[in-house]
Amino acid sequence: ILNANRTYYLTRSQPPFLTSMAKECYKHLPKNAASKQWLKGVLDAAIREYHGVWRNPKRRTKIDLTRYFDSGLGVPPEVEPGHFDVAFAPYAKKHDMSVKEFEHAYRSGAIKIPNLDVYFTHDRSMRESGHDTSYRLEGCSADLVTVDLNSLLYKFEMDLSDLLEGEFEGVLSFSPKRVERSSAWRIRAIHRKFLVEQYLWNKNKGIFFDYNLARKARTDYVSATTFYPLWAKLATPEQAALLVKNAL
Repeated sequence: ILNANRTYYLTRSQPPFLTSMAKECYKHLPKNAASKQWLKGVLDAAIREYHGVWRNPKRRTKIDLTRYFDSGLGVPPEVEPGHFDVAFAPYAKKHDMSVKEFEHAYRSGAIKIPNLDVYFTHDRSMRESGHDTSYRLEGCSADLVTVDLNSLLYKFEMDLSDLLEGEFEGVLSFSPKRVERSSAWRIRAIHRKFLVEQYLWNKNKGIFFDYNLARKARTDYVSATTFYPLWAKLATPEQAALLVKNAL
């Protein structure tokens, strides 16, 4: 789902709110065949997004939870001039160049800096998250399995399960070889909830934290995104009570 009609947005999506939006819209549509056909089209798009974006190898991680990512390389095109001067400055000094000269050389490929390539991989990932820019994600976003994204995907899976059950009697056929079942989406949601509790929930602190794949450990960065599991109804009542008390 593009942020705008610019070609450089083709390498990233944005947080998955499509099913949430569809459910709210559908409440206000007349309950007739045309509305149900509209809903079927939205569910088709949502399911394609789920598999094509959030479960593709770039975003699906080794622990079977999901990260934000952007398959583009180098400096994000949308930033204003001078945005990355601080990041470029140490390398410019090392190469005895002005920041502008170094940036031009790096952008053109005349100078190769692997550490900067990694930095921009994280920066682009952060921009897909919608939390750009954030100290929580800066320099590490592509390594993080975040609370917010996996809470949204849990809700995404539950929304699909609920809509298939409530509006299509649990089964929706898009073609003879493609049939979606409410039960399968509920199983996906239960699996994700189990993994979120395993990797993102800190029982001792009573807070959900992001998980750093490179360090193989939860972070300790307290962010308002820790409340996403409440809105997504992923947290248990016990977790919710602890979370509100400890996070606030």
